[in-house]
Amino acid sequence: MTVGVNPWSVTFSRNGARAYVPNQGSASVSVIDTASQTLVDSIGLGNGSLWAAISPNGERLYVTSAGTVSVVDTTNNTVVASPAVGSSPIGISIEPTGARVYVANSVSNSVSVLSTATNAVVATIPVGIQPYSEGQFIGGGKLLDIDGDGEVLATTDMLLLMRWQLGIRGQSLITGIGFPPNALRTTFDAIETYLRELESLGAAR
Repeated sequence: MTVGVNPWSVTFSRNGARAYVPNQGSASVSVIDTASQTLVDSIGLGNGSLWAAISPNGERLYVTSAGTVSVVDTTNNTVVASPAVGSSPIGISIEPTGARVYVANSVSNSVSVLSTATNAVVATIPVGIQPYSEGQFIGGGKLLDIDGDGEVLATTDMLLLMRWQLGIRGQSLITGIGFPPNALRTTFDAIETYLRELESLGAAR
């Protein structure tokens, strides 16, 4: 099957009916019907399309391009927004609730956090050198209550999970995080132990 120039990655819809292939060389995403194994659409995007992630409800596809993230409405395969992020965004993940999209900017050494409600960047988090992330947060329900306060929050649990997936360890894992008073795990040792347990269950990879 022929797709675009220099196809870079593949992301599947939640029901497996569609495969989305970002093409770096042709600035597009090829849409494949997995049942018939045929190309059904091509979505024009910005330069350097590399990675994609799909929302939990399957209605939005987020694709990294040169300094932007293209937000695609999967019901009609049209781009509805293109918020600017950092330089060379090469990794993207969506948290299980679907409220936030995390984008690893390899040249800016940062992670952009997008609100899916507004398609706007709501935070930029400095991280280590050349951050990289591929794939989705794997659902774990209350297992993803990493600090043990009884809630799964973007500002604590999802930030900890994102840092873990980016390879951040030690004190840097928890730097700048405001843990609630009832959190059970607030040291990097306790959190790393818990995250390793989640990895063994396939919930934090």
